[in-house]
Parts: sequence; structure tokens; C-alpha cells
Amino acid sequence: MISADTIEEVKTKAKIVDIASEYLELKRQGNRLVALCPFHGEKTPSFHIRPEYNTYHCFGCGVSGNVISFLMELRGVSFPEAIEELASRYGIDIKREKNISSSNSGNLKKELFKLNSLAESFFLKNLKDAPKEVIEYLKERRLLSETINEFRIGLAPPGRDLLFRFLRSKKVSEDLILKSGLCRRSEKGDFYDTFRARLIFPIRSDLRHIAGFGGRSIPALNQNADASLPKYINSPESPIYEKHKTLYGLPHSMPSIRAQKEVYVVEGYLDLIGLWQVGVRNVVATCGTAFTLGHVERLSHIAKKVLMLFDGDKAGRDAAGKCFPLFLNSGIEAKALFLNAEDDPDSVAKKLNNQTAEFLSKLERHELLDCYIEFLVKGYGFDASEGGGDLVVGELAKDIVAILKKVKDPIVRDRLTQSAAFKLRVNADLFSRSVEEGHSEDALNEPAFLSELREKETQAEDSVVEIGKLSRVEQELLSALMVYRDILAPRVLNDADLCRVVNSSILLFTQGLATILEQSETLQKAETKRLLQRFGVSWLEHWRKAYSMAERAGVNLLASFEDCCIALKKEEVRKQISQIDKLLQRSSEEDEKIFLLQEKLNLSRKLKDLAQGS
Repeated sequence: MISADTIEEVKTKAKIVDIASEYLELKRQGNRLVALCPFHGEKTPSFHIRPEYNTYHCFGCGVSGNVISFLMELRGVSFPEAIEELASRYGIDIKREKNISSSNSGNLKKELFKLNSLAESFFLKNLKDAPKEVIEYLKERRLLSETINEFRIGLAPPGRDLLFRFLRSKKVSEDLILKSGLCRRSEKGDFYDTFRARLIFPIRSDLRHIAGFGGRSIPALNQNADASLPKYINSPESPIYEKHKTLYGLPHSMPSIRAQKEVYVVEGYLDLIGLWQVGVRNVVATCGTAFTLGHVERLSHIAKKVLMLFDGDKAGRDAAGKCFPLFLNSGIEAKALFLNAEDDPDSVAKKLNNQTAEFLSKLERHELLDCYIEFLVKGYGFDASEGGGDLVVGELAKDIVAILKKVKDPIVRDRLTQSAAFKLRVNADLFSRSVEEGHSEDALNEPAFLSELREKETQAEDSVVEIGKLSRVEQELLSALMVYRDILAPRVLNDADLCRVVNSSILLFTQGLATILEQSETLQKAETKRLLQRFGVSWLEHWRKAYSMAERAGVNLLASFEDCCIALKKEEVRKQISQIDKLLQRSSEEDEKIFLLQEKLNLSRKLKDLAQGS
């Protein structure tokens, strides 16, 4: 977990003007800077930056915040990711809470990003000097020069170790080259390039950093190659490339996704690029890997609608079914779209050109639950529409009940339950009762567990406040977070406004929970126990009380969480209004007074909107 001191240092040293200028065209107006807002479409600039306060505010859509929230909102990264990037940029050493490994991972990441930039320059130069076979292949794939430049597509030449020799000529160590995965060591001890005779697609974590590369074999350069070699390959996992979280094209597509509030998900690089070239730009690709929970979390705070675009063959329909459990509790409305069995997104784009967007908008949008049931039905080998053996239907129902029990929102759970019962042709009341039985999660409140922790006379970290020093609202928010940690921890870390106003101890605790949730269920209980030990007895007691409260009739902790979020944000807005009132009293410049009054008006509107949402 990143320490509170590091977070404060980042807030102080990182400048909103530096970061915003990389994404926006800033123009000075008096003592402020203005630009077209990156968070909503507009023709007249209403996005204002006040360098002296290190903040921004849009008078069009009302969004406001600091340099951390700007990165979170614009790039769709979490709070810890934004802190790490800004710390790296401004040379701030990241201090972490005790027992959390930090070592030299930050420096290694920085070196790997530099190495990937060097590799990109190598691939770009080789494409520029490409032989006619490659030029013909680009024409065959209908890759436009504008697209090649936008996505920085390159070429890995056929030679065995050309990239390795290039990197060594740039004084890159053999150890770092191996860690990047761009080159490998043979059994004989010599080095060879991972990517050879392939078109290269840089996979970006953002517009400035390359996390890894993807490569597509070029037939004309591989005539003597082993026919079993894969058509597509990716960089291996590394400290900067986590495949289960990375989506190809996301940095390029972010503006279109935000504008259209929905995103298409396709499988391959060329699928994405084919759609991009015909104007469908709210699209990302999974880099040829399976779609994961990490991808869902990545998309959850930049789009509320996700359209999974699959080939219409059996593999595509099975993939759609496997996606259903991933979207549970995500807050995303996800649908499956199927193309004809002989088509893929790239071929459709080539056939339809500028009519592709209209074609996709008219495709039937299938419920993922239906796809999931179809997937399970195939596994049991019977047709649900014609009925099946009681034993088989019973086993199938058990599988679906096990998934639906995990749905936190009771309204969503009921809707899915009714739909599943209808599809399976089973009694809806009995099926619903099966889902609801044992729904509440086991709490970590066993007497033996509490006794063991108390016997250790746990001491809290110096930077952690005791529960009694948190406000009532913060305590209620923490209760909901503890009980529904799997859906609320990512929610907190991805809400820039909430991260800015919530108590730093709660933020540290949330980071710890988020880290724990990435581990296996077996490890989660032990790691949660250690986390509570570090935060102290008062936090342990609050954990127990939270679960006890959740079991009471009429208590809805999820609704309480929403109320607490609104209350904390309202309190922060009131503080900002109070600060503006003080500035107005001291201000003598008419231009500044007008700006401050406009700012106050927008904050008042924001306060009203928050009040209406409570």
C-alpha cells in the first residue's frame, strides 16, 4: 500500500498544467488556462485550469479535481496507478506501509519502459525500410498509412538476433533484455529475438508508455518457417505488462468510448484496426488472450455498456457464455453480438466500409445469461427447450444457482433468477428460493479468530487513525466496504472524487483489500487477517460489528454506502465554496472575481445535484 506521505507529496509536486498539456491544447486567459474539455464533447472551451491551486474545473459538464483525479478520469486508471505514474514522473520515491514489498520494482519498470521505446524505434525503422513483400502485405490487409502512424505499427525483420544486437549497441544489459521478454536465451547460451518476420503492434498502457508488443506473422517472410508456429504472439508477462488487465487500443479509443458511453470488445489487433479505419473507434481488443475480470474492472469506470463482439461459430458462442460470471457485480450492462460464422470484425469492416457502424448498431444484442445457459446446456448435452432428464436439469440448475448467489444487488439477482428459471423451464419460486438460501457471506467473526488477534495485542500503524476518530459517515462507509469489499473496494479506488475526500486511513485499507482480492480465495482470509492486525483492534471490532449490522432486518449497507459517498462529497463541495468566499473577499481583480463567482455557481449546482441524488 502506498503511504499517506507519498500521496501528499505527489499532490504537492505533480502539476496539473504539465500533465494536462500532454493531452490538451491549453490557451492562457488571464491567470488561468482553458481548453476543450476531454470529458464531454464541446466546440467552445469550458475546461479551466488554475495553476496556483493545481486544480481544474469544466463549466460545461461540471467535472473538477486535481492532477490525480485528472489522470484517473482521462486514462481510466485506478488511484494507486495514478499515484505510481506521477511519482515516477516527478522523481518521488514511493514509500509503502510496512510488510508490503516495494524493493526496486519502480526502477525496473522505468527501465523496461525505456527499453520498449528503443525496441519500438527499431521496429519502426525496419517498417520504413521494408522489402516489397511487406509493402504488398500491408496493401493486402488494407492498412492505411494514417493508421500505421497512429498505432505506430512496425516490423520485426527475419534475422535471428537483430533486435538483441541493436539493444546491446544501446548499452542495454542482457539481464534487462531477458526480463523484457523481447529476446530469449537458447540452450546453447546464445540469444535470439522473440519477434521475427512479423508485423509489430505496440501495446500501450497509455499514450506515453509501451507495456509490450504483439506480432503477426507475415507469410511472405515465413515461407521456410515451421507451419506449426503461431500466427500471433505477444510479449510475455512482465512487471509492466499484465495481460489480464491490458486492452489493446484503449489509450487511442478513450475519447470515443467516453463520448459514446459504450465500448466494443474484439479479440485481435487487426480486428480493432479494421473497425478503427471505418470510423468505429469506441473499440478495444484483448490482445488474443481470454477476457478476464481484470479487463472488466478496467472498463468499469469508463463505460457503462460493453458490447462483446464475437465470431458466430461455436468458439465465439462458448466465449460469450464464459464471460457472464465476469460481469456480475460490475455495474456494467454487457451484451453479446455475433457475426456470421465466416466473418470476423476485420472482414466485416472491409466489406461494409463506412456502413459498418450502422451494421453493428443493428446486430441483435444477446443477454450474457442466455449465452451462459446455452454454454452449460451444451456441456450437459441436452436441449433445454425440449426439456431434459430431471437429474440433468437439476445439476444444471445447481451450477446456475451457484453463480447467481454471488450477485450482490438484490434487484439484479432477482431479475437474473427469474430469467434463468424461465429458460430452464423450472418452477420460478423454488428456483428463487434456492438462490436466496445461504446468500449472505460468511463473516470473519469467529470467536476463536477474534481471540487470537486480541491475544497478539495488535498495534496499529502510526499513520492509521482509530475508528473512533473517524466521522459517523466515514464509519458507515467503512462498514459497507468491509462487508461488500469485492465490489466496493474497486469502486472506491476508481472514483476520483471519493479518493480525494475520503479519510487517508480508509484509502490505505481499501488499497490493501484490493490487493488481497487479486489473490486466491484460500489466501484471502489469511491476508485479510494480517491487514486487520496492522490496522489495530478498533478496526477488527468494526469489522465484526459491520457483519453483525448487515444481518439485521431492514439494514441495507449498499444503500448506506451510496448515501455516505454523497455526504462526503457534499461536505467537500461546501468546503470549496467556503474557500471561494474567502478568496472573493480578498480579490481586487475583476477578472478573478468573475471566475470565482462562476466557480461558486458551478459548485452550488454540484451541491444541488448531489442533494438530489441522496
